[in-house]
Amino acid sequence: MDRHSLELNNKRILPLEIPTKVFAFQTPANLTSDVLGLMVNMQMLDESFNVGTKYGRFELSYEHIATLAEPRVEVLRFDVTNIDITSSTNPGTYELSKAGQKAVEIKISQDSWEEGLKIQSVELVDRDQAIPHGKMACGKDAPISDVKFRSTEWDYYGQQGTFARSFWVVWDESLEFFIGSALALVRRRQLMQMELAKTQNEFYMVDEEEGLLEEVDEEKEV
Repeated sequence: MDRHSLELNNKRILPLEIPTKVFAFQTPANLTSDVLGLMVNMQMLDESFNVGTKYGRFELSYEHIATLAEPRVEVLRFDVTNIDITSSTNPGTYELSKAGQKAVEIKISQDSWEEGLKIQSVELVDRDQAIPHGKMACGKDAPISDVKFRSTEWDYYGQQGTFARSFWVVWDESLEFFIGSALALVRRRQLMQMELAKTQNEFYMVDEEEGLLEEVDEEKEV
């Protein structure tokens, strides 16, 4: 966590920006803090880490709920709903719907912008437990942000089934077409220039040969 944001496995979850793809490793329940610290130091939790390990690596789908618990104290509930395997060899998804499923609840305070965020508490709570919900300074109930993110619905272009994604797909394909056409024209021009240079070289060679023959004829006449 920096002064003004909270990260989970090197991905910012507060403030949340969609899409935020979070990856996690499947580890034994008795994983020690020393081993976990080693994993963090080796940057195993970073998305760019591609060295083989004995731990399975999965993408997470989640529900992200945030609101104001009390003045200057925000509460974030992060509930992992699905474990997604996005590899091309064995893709699949596993829903975490077991009775008594837990979610992570984090309380964060911020007394001033200069001081930044402070974690007050981190605990596991029942998924169905009501989230603490406070009031704003004006006396009204604080708004609740509830975001459900499915990693399988997002790809490089955006969220499946949205106009924005369709636009970027068409844009990318059109861009590839125009770039391909432009490259083809450049290549054609290069070939024409090469052919022209070859023709000029052949012309100069013929001209030189004719000049040599003329010199030989002149020598014979002399």
